[in-house]
Amino acid sequence: MESHETKGGVSEEWRDIPGWEGLYQASSKGRIRSLSRKLCTGRTIRQRVLRARHSVSPANVVLPPCVRLCDMPRKQLKTSVGRLVLMAFVGDQPGMVAHYKDGDRLNCSIENLEWSTIASIVIGKNCVLPWQQ
Repeated sequence: MESHETKGGVSEEWRDIPGWEGLYQASSKGRIRSLSRKLCTGRTIRQRVLRARHSVSPANVVLPPCVRLCDMPRKQLKTSVGRLVLMAFVGDQPGMVAHYKDGDRLNCSIENLEWSTIASIVIGKNCVLPWQQ
C-alpha cells in the first residue's frame, strides 16, 4: 500500500489487485497502474498508469472504462476499472457487479463504488425487464 499527494492536496492510495499482486495496483481515485518488473524475455517494464478504454454499446449506452491486465504467458484479463478498484479496496465478490452510486460510469473512485447485483440495480432504476412487459 502506498499513498501520495495529488493536485489539490487530495491523497491517493494505491493497493495491490488480488490475484495480480506485484504486477498491478488500483488507486482510491479510480486509476490502475502496472508496476515495474522484468519479463521472462529479459525486457523490463517500467511503472505506468494504464489508459482505460472507453466505449459505447450499440444501444448508445456509455460502458464503464476497461483495462487489460496481462501476466504473460499465464493469464490475461479484460475488465472494468470499477471492478478492479472494488477488488483492491473491498475484496472480490463473485457474482456481483460494480455499481456506480452517482450513475456516472466514468467516476471510478472508491467513494462512488459498491458491490451490487444486476437485479438490485435494475430495480433501483425502476426499469421494466423484457419478461415483465
